[in-house]
Amino acid sequence: MSKNAPYENIYIGNFIYSLGYLSAKFNESSEDAGVHLIQQTPNDKKWADLLTRWQGKFFILEFKREEIGCKQELRKKYCKKNVCSNDCTEHRSSYFDDIRKPENKKLKDLADKSHFIGFGDKAENGRTISFFPYSQLTFVDKLDRKLIIPMNSLCQSFISGNLGANEEEFSSYMTFLAGCVKEGADGASGFIVNIDSEGNVHLVDMEDINEIAQDLTVKDTVYPNPSNDNTIKNSFRRRF
Repeated sequence: MSKNAPYENIYIGNFIYSLGYLSAKFNESSEDAGVHLIQQTPNDKKWADLLTRWQGKFFILEFKREEIGCKQELRKKYCKKNVCSNDCTEHRSSYFDDIRKPENKKLKDLADKSHFIGFGDKAENGRTISFFPYSQLTFVDKLDRKLIIPMNSLCQSFISGNLGANEEEFSSYMTFLAGCVKEGADGASGFIVNIDSEGNVHLVDMEDINEIAQDLTVKDTVYPNPSNDNTIKNSFRRRF
């Protein structure tokens, strides 16, 4: 692993900043558009009502420090902490086997426009973030360059509405993701990104996809709004 490669948190911060900036430029007529970062916590149990209120387009993002680390997604396990041994194979995700089955073609097409993995990449003046369709990952050190998407290009496609899943598609895909992990195991983590019709960008820092997927299957009539401690709103428009 390169000593010059920043940690994933730095890449995530750069992505959020870039997406917020480009969204503000794209939605210059809206004074209220902003970026909202929400962390999934045990105190915020139900997500269904919140996610459906946002509407718009949904995306799932995961991050790796370097390109070579992306292949490990194919061997990812979701074991219960302090329960399973290191050589446990019972809780390995079936995602990459299942998503490529002929009967799941619609889900595969949906994944290719809404689920991406980001990784640190070399640029002329240092490092940047590149993205790759998650379902297209294979166990190789170097990904197919024809499928790699530069960060700004991906952000612009998000904002313009050229990519993403609608509410119904997103719920269906989340249910599929959860079904790829054995019941009782810890779910995957990552980011849910939503961009609504007003240009607002919502980001949910997921601790467990399974929990959110379960919430989406059972609508909650009263959603407790996230606490102020867990919500950050930045108006990028006021800064640029």
